[in-house]
Amino acid sequence: MIFTLQYWKSTLELVLRGAAIGAVTGMGGSVVDAWHLDWKTIAGMALSGGFLSLVTSLSSSQVGVKGSPLVTHGWNPVDD
Repeated sequence: MIFTLQYWKSTLELVLRGAAIGAVTGMGGSVVDAWHLDWKTIAGMALSGGFLSLVTSLSSSQVGVKGSPLVTHGWNPVDD
């Protein structure tokens, strides 16, 4: 159910994580100089990561545990 507060709290957490991962990816792997970063690229990567996370959460709302945006919520591979 995507119409619950808990679902949207979990989705927001995933979107923020996706945005953070996208921003770090946009920075590259070398030494970071905050004064010379391409902030437009970093913002674009962060928005892309957050958007893709949102789409993934919405598309997985009918998979896994109801009321959760996670596909593998509650799944433990050791139990299989």
